[in-house]
Amino acid sequence: MQKMTHWMLAVILTICGAVYTQAETLRGTVKDAITGEPLIGATVKIAELENAAAYKQSVLQKRSAGSLMAGAMYYYGHIDYASNMNADLVYLMHGLGKIKLWQGSVGVGYAYNWVPARGWIVNVMAMPMLTFVNRIKAYGYATNVPELLEDPRLLDEEMTDDEWDEWWEGSLRLTPMGETTFNGGVTVNFDARLSLSYNFGRYFLNVFGQFNNNRYRHNASKGYLNDWFVNTSIGVRL
Repeated sequence: MQKMTHWMLAVILTICGAVYTQAETLRGTVKDAITGEPLIGATVKIAELENAAAYKQSVLQKRSAGSLMAGAMYYYGHIDYASNMNADLVYLMHGLGKIKLWQGSVGVGYAYNWVPARGWIVNVMAMPMLTFVNRIKAYGYATNVPELLEDPRLLDEEMTDDEWDEWWEGSLRLTPMGETTFNGGVTVNFDARLSLSYNFGRYFLNVFGQFNNNRYRHNASKGYLNDWFVNTSIGVRL
C-alpha cells in the first residue's frame, strides 16, 4: 500500500498596497444590506486586497483589488511504499522504497480578488518560488524478487489464479539496506491558489484549492512532485 503524507507552513506578506488609491475600511458592527442583521466580528474591505475574505470569510470585500505578494514556505513530504506486498514495485524502482523531502523557499507573486457581483468573490494567486533548501533522504531495500522469478511456480499452469496470487504475494520480502541523505541544487518551485466564495447574510459557502510544484535534483537525477488539494466549507458568522 502506498502512503504519502506532507505538511507545509507558508507565510504570505503583502508588500504592495491596494490597486485603488482611496481604499476605505469599515470596522466595528457591520449590518447586512438586505436583512439589516449585524455581522458581528466582520470587517468590510471596500477596495483593498484581503485574503481573509477569500479563505477565512472573516472579512467582506466589496470591490475587486489586487496586490503584489512576497512569501516564504517550508515544505516537508514523504512517500513510503516499503512493505512486503510492494516488494515487486521496490524491485522495479531499483531498490528505492521510501523518500523524504525537505524544502525552504522564498518568492514573489501576485494575488487578485475579483468581485463579479454582490456576495461573490473569486481569489487567484500565483507565486514562483526560489528553493534554497532542497534536502532529500532516500531509503534502499533489497528484495527476493530475482529469486521468485526463477521459481518454477512462476509459470506453473496447474495453479489457479487465486493460488498463484496467494503464492506470489505471500512470498514477497523486503530487507532494509540503509539510507542516504543528500542536498539537491537550487530550483524554482511554483505555488498557486484559487478560491470561490459566496456570502449571503451571515452565511457563506466556500471552495478553494491549492497547487504546489516541488522540484528536486541530485547530480544527473532530477524529478518533481505535484501536490494539490481542494476543500469546501459552509458556515455562519456568529
